Amino acid sequence: HRRVRRRRAARAAAQGTAGLGLAGAIVVTATHGVDLLGGPTYPAAPPPLPADQVASTLPAADDAAAPGTCGWQVRAPEHTSPWHLGVNLGHYPQHPRSSLPVGVTVESTTSQRMPAPVRVVAERDGVVVAASSDAFDTGSSMVPGTTSGGHHLALVTCGGPDDHLALPDGSYTLRAVLADPDSGEVLALSPGEPLVLAGNARAPWCDADVDVVPDADSALEVEGTVGAAGRSADLTLTWRPGDDGWKGDAEALLLDERVVLVDAAGRVVADSRRWSDETSSVAGTLAAGRTISISVQWTAAASCSGTDLPAGTYTAYALVTLAPTDVTDVTSNVLGVARLGGEVVVP
Repeated sequence: HRRVRRRRAARAAAQGTAGLGLAGAIVVTATHGVDLLGGPTYPAAPPPLPADQVASTLPAADDAAAPGTCGWQVRAPEHTSPWHLGVNLGHYPQHPRSSLPVGVTVESTTSQRMPAPVRVVAERDGVVVAASSDAFDTGSSMVPGTTSGGHHLALVTCGGPDDHLALPDGSYTLRAVLADPDSGEVLALSPGEPLVLAGNARAPWCDADVDVVPDADSALEVEGTVGAAGRSADLTLTWRPGDDGWKGDAEALLLDERVVLVDAAGRVVADSRRWSDETSSVAGTLAAGRTISISVQWTAAASCSGTDLPAGTYTAYALVTLAPTDVTDVTSNVLGVARLGGEVVVP
């Protein structure tokens, strides 16, 4: 899955968009009007779960498990599918230990009805250890294009001797799965999205060193600048699938963006994924070699604790997630990272 290692120097931010050949514009906003970097006070971290509530044994691989169910050994579709899937992490839950919000994106190249809903799973070492009880259903039919919606995944084991106990701390991978309920054939599999758990919740970046920000994949170039008022950012994205092993003509689903602010000491002090009531969304697909623009806007700069940021100058980093549609192997989402030009100044 995505390489998460010590962050190298971020790509220099572009000071303008002239000459970049922009092919379109997508506006990114919080779907419920909640400030991208502002919102209600997040509850204090809860005490650790009692040991008897945390699984010590995860579900084992099961050769008889149906795709997307407990113990299934993750594998890519054997045939070309008219459906492409993407999955990304949503906002941080507003209540500790609640189900994890997840975004699901489906691209259809046909008007044919999907034979089953899309399910979200968490896997470790290629084996499904947690599975959603609900599913993302597009309805009776689809038209060619993309559809996105919310989803939730309980962070508990789906079977084994410790069935329904909390997942232990560690690294997992999220996936969306579509399978034929009659034949059991895997029809579509999303690239994986890394998930790190701590205390039966998604591990936050807030108050961590900036090195918590992962390295970018070279196949996605992100550049941008902070607006003059420090409340917006203009980004340009270029998808070059020939890098990092992707096929040169593979298109990608635009899944998600995230903004973090870093103080002078190199500490993450604000994170859009902590405060947004809903995932901010980008929609559509990105063709190979194409460059587009995204406008990111927020109305307040709140700290990780929900209070106003202290006076000072902050550096902004933008992260953009893509899901390549050519999943011929068990692959991962692609992440673009940029240190933005300009600064956020709080007087």
